[in-house]
Amino acid sequence: KGIRSHDLLGRLGGDEFVIVVMGDPKGEDQLLPMDELHQRLAGLIHGRFDLGSVCLDYPGASFGVIDAETDVCEPEDLLRRADAAMYVQKQARKACMR
Repeated sequence: KGIRSHDLLGRLGGDEFVIVVMGDPKGEDQLLPMDELHQRLAGLIHGRFDLGSVCLDYPGASFGVIDAETDVCEPEDLLRRADAAMYVQKQARKACMR
């Protein structure tokens, strides 16, 4: 639902994951802005989960979505930018919960 069959999802470690969107994120013809992609994915991973004797209200994971620019081709640079975007999003969510 959240990513297409030719996109790549990988676990970096712990609760850190990366999604590599191959080509444009919406389809062959139209580019989906990164904030819309973020909202679409965020909507898929939050909610109320009934675990039998416990019900968990999960606000969702924090994650960063970036656009890989052509001048930034080193994976470490892209991960660093995505990590920074994730922390901005995480801090914004914490501020809203106060």
